[in-house]
Amino acid sequence: MITLPSVLIYKDIEVFPDHEDCNKYYCIRSVPHVGISHQTNLPIFHAEFWSAAKASDETAVSGFTGGSVNFDVNLHVTDEEKEEIKERIASSGIQNSRYNAIIARIKRKHRAMKMANDSSSKHRAMEMVNDSSSTDVFKSYLDSEINSVIEPNKDKLYFGSIMYTSGCVEVLEPKQGSLIEWHSGGGKPAMFGDNNSATAIRLTPMGAAVFYNGIMNRNKDIAIRFDMKLKMRMPAMDIRIYAGSVQKSVIDSFVDKVDKKCKGDKIVYKELTELVTDLGFMNVEIENHADLDENVVQSIRESMMSILQKKIESIYESKIQSLTPEVRKENLSQVITQEMQSFTEMNFSENRDFEFNICPQANIYEFFEGVSDEQLKRMVTTIDLSKQVFAFNKIMVNANALWDEEPFVNSIKVECDYPSADADNRKHAFLFDKSNPTCVWNFRKPKNDTGVVKYTTYVYLKGCSEPVVYPEKTAEGGFIQVNVGKIGIIDLSFKSHPDIKSLPSNLSVTGYMVELYYKDAKGKMIMGPVQLTSSNLDEELRFKRSLEMILDQPVHYQVTYFFKYIDPITMPEKTCIIDDDGAFNVTDFPFSGRRSIKVELPINPDESVKEISGEIHYGDCLFPFSLSQEDEWEPVKVNICSQSQVPADYTYDVKLKYNEKGMPMISSTQLKGDKDSNSIILPLRRIEVAGIDLLDLGEKYYRAIVQIETSESMTRPMEFRFSPKDKELESKYIYLLCPDDRKITIKWEMTLYDMNGTKLEPVTGSTENSFIMLRPPKNK
Repeated sequence: MITLPSVLIYKDIEVFPDHEDCNKYYCIRSVPHVGISHQTNLPIFHAEFWSAAKASDETAVSGFTGGSVNFDVNLHVTDEEKEEIKERIASSGIQNSRYNAIIARIKRKHRAMKMANDSSSKHRAMEMVNDSSSTDVFKSYLDSEINSVIEPNKDKLYFGSIMYTSGCVEVLEPKQGSLIEWHSGGGKPAMFGDNNSATAIRLTPMGAAVFYNGIMNRNKDIAIRFDMKLKMRMPAMDIRIYAGSVQKSVIDSFVDKVDKKCKGDKIVYKELTELVTDLGFMNVEIENHADLDENVVQSIRESMMSILQKKIESIYESKIQSLTPEVRKENLSQVITQEMQSFTEMNFSENRDFEFNICPQANIYEFFEGVSDEQLKRMVTTIDLSKQVFAFNKIMVNANALWDEEPFVNSIKVECDYPSADADNRKHAFLFDKSNPTCVWNFRKPKNDTGVVKYTTYVYLKGCSEPVVYPEKTAEGGFIQVNVGKIGIIDLSFKSHPDIKSLPSNLSVTGYMVELYYKDAKGKMIMGPVQLTSSNLDEELRFKRSLEMILDQPVHYQVTYFFKYIDPITMPEKTCIIDDDGAFNVTDFPFSGRRSIKVELPINPDESVKEISGEIHYGDCLFPFSLSQEDEWEPVKVNICSQSQVPADYTYDVKLKYNEKGMPMISSTQLKGDKDSNSIILPLRRIEVAGIDLLDLGEKYYRAIVQIETSESMTRPMEFRFSPKDKELESKYIYLLCPDDRKITIKWEMTLYDMNGTKLEPVTGSTENSFIMLRPPKNK
């Protein structure tokens, strides 16, 4: 009999061995193949498709109303494949491996027979299965084992036939679906030989169209699955049931649990059996030689547990149930110990038949391999149910409009003209409203059909006696879509340019105005001019009006800005195309030569500096800027522009302000900006005044006053006062505004006061670099 596991996979064929014969094998194909006719050597396949009988048949798809497909599939293994499998079995040593496995199983049977023939072992084994039915089963098992010991012989390889117990063939397409109306899935195959199955499929109109195109293009596949069951012989496995050795404390614990269960009205013997094995009183071991599936092994283990459960039931009913609770608790430990000592270890192999399920399946697409076009035409039949095949035209007309919102469309009329059709059938009109948005035009297909339809749309608005007429359009493909949006509605919004608010105070804007009008294609004024004004630069100016006509021309508009100190500026006229979503327009900036300048410092000054500010001169306009310690000297962006002609370059002034009130204001004017650069790096220069810690303040001198002045613009000299608390101060910084290419002279004067407060003769000096070294007078 066929057994597990498989020994070879060749292509899509899985090879299984025989249980007792190392020369016999069974082939099962895992992928179904299409049946081949022995007379024509062509696939056993036939398809027929049915066309629509009437042009008005709305169920037809591509002219098809249905169809059917019939074909054969099987699990045939060819003679050439069998010969190749024989060669692979012979060359790979599979036959020798099977021979050795069968010999090993026979040796295990000999050991089982030897154990059974031993009288003492046989007596203990019989006591294990105490009831007579189990004893008969065990005796029958031993006899069958002894009689089945037949040693194999290696001989010529051959293949056995598989007898299936049940099965069906399924088409993996949903029944009652969009493609297949019905199929023969679930029917039985031959159940012998190649398991040939004749399969039939009935197609929906959509399925017929899909299958026809797929078959004629030779690319349609059909998914098939066999669901078969057959008997198999389970390979040998060693099963051992034996009593364990446990401590008295474990037995006492078990006695307590058993005593508690005995007090109940109903004894659950399965729980007692699990408790016996969990505590190690009894053990069931199964050695899986054939690497069988764990589910099969688990079922065998459960059958062994049922033998133990029957033994426990017998012990309880004969030796425990009749005892009183007091006597039971005293004698239960002794009963358990005796039963464990009398239990006979059992070792035997179990070879069992079981039902095995196989499911070969595949997407079969080789229906048409080696089939010529002429042969394919004979395999596919088109059944014409009308006088003229596919001689129908179907045009679907759909209208979509704003029925419940402005402009409130009441109805739409569409007049269609099919120039290729004869005079009696070429024109047709349809009327649509909210409750009827779709119509279908069916007519006989003309001989010289161009597929072009012309149509004109008439839109009737609420409160209007005359319709709005759309120009004539053409459509192809059997579909006309009419979309009526916000017909005749001008919906515009305007907003001032965002940079308007960043203009300096001398260019302050007080408001703006938008003037708009609409003319038709002939230049006739239909609307306007209309003026919209606002003094709030953040306000959005909106204009909405219905003209009850097709707006095929743009709306013209012009923006004027009003200023506080200068004359109004009117921007050039512009146009705006109207669509269903309206239009949002940001007005243009009223000045020319717009640039964005980044103002930054080469170094960050210390906490003595409060602010550095200035103005950029661009044309006739000033644009202020400011950098501060509060903003951590972050660079600032300045948008500059010009009211008149765009200048070639620009200049800027800058001032430096200290935190100390007594410090002068430092300034620099008419600095030239780089016209090719979009940034200004302010000419901040740092001067270090060093040597303060060398003046012996607090020892020789009580005070030092240092005055510094430069050739740069300075409101007054800088003055610093140092006292004994500054004796450890190494240096102090001052900051000037001077370009790097400009030469400066720094003059300084230091006046010292001795410890008596007497003013000494001043010490003076000058330098042209960025370092001043203070030194006390000599001989002092």
